[in-house]
Amino acid sequence: IAQLKRDPRFTRLVEMEQEIKMWRRSCARVQGLIKDPLPETNSVAASEVAAWEGRASSSLNQLSGEQERAVRLESQISELKEVNEGYATALNQSQKRLHQASQ
Repeated sequence: IAQLKRDPRFTRLVEMEQEIKMWRRSCARVQGLIKDPLPETNSVAASEVAAWEGRASSSLNQLSGEQERAVRLESQISELKEVNEGYATALNQSQKRLHQASQ
């Protein structure tokens, strides 16, 4: 067995057996949901609904946070544009004065 553990083909075979077990469990779960999809009568369906509701809630919270972040960033951009316009105006005035002084 120690020798087999070092053989990559053996390791891959063990990994594939685990994947098959996982897929069989998933198939059985889905088949059970197909047979009895109502959360009121099927505890697996109720668990699925609860899990998806949790995921939806989490996604909505994340979306809300990202929307708030977008609003803050838009505000910062507006402030920076105003500052930039002020600097651009000051630069133009300085250039005009310099040009007038050199004439």
